[in-house]
Amino acid sequence: MAARGGSTRMREWWWLGFDQKLPISPEQWKPYDPNVQYHLTASWNAMLMEDRHEGILLDLAVFTDPPQPYQVWRGDPVEVNNQKEELCGHLAIAGYPKALWELPKQMLPASPASKHGKVIGGFYQVHQDSLQDLEALHRYLSDPNSPSRPPGLRNPRRRGHLD
Repeated sequence: MAARGGSTRMREWWWLGFDQKLPISPEQWKPYDPNVQYHLTASWNAMLMEDRHEGILLDLAVFTDPPQPYQVWRGDPVEVNNQKEELCGHLAIAGYPKALWELPKQMLPASPASKHGKVIGGFYQVHQDSLQDLEALHRYLSDPNSPSRPPGLRNPRRRGHLD
């Protein structure tokens, strides 16, 4: 979540707990530790300076104690072409509907930044053991040949995320 205060920009970073489905209750949002928020902001600013808008943002294990086995990524929406999926014809980020990042203010965290700032969507957390599963899920969802879900395809451990 980004809010502008005068000439400075304050960012708040939140991850979505519990079910990753609409509707979202504001209590589902959990803020990151201030140290992690600092590093997320620095990493996002570096990505912007490099003109990158997707990819890994931060490995949380380096900045958490005990180390959390999650990474924060930003992805662009992809069209779901697999006709066997409920999301077919819609845009998805990390296998979730893009609408999860386009929430009305009443579903955002109870924070001044969320009420007056601008939400930057497309961020998500993924467990380090689920990176390959997420890549396989992306391939499956975007496949216009509409294959059946592969028997070994596990649901990646991931969460929605806001800046």
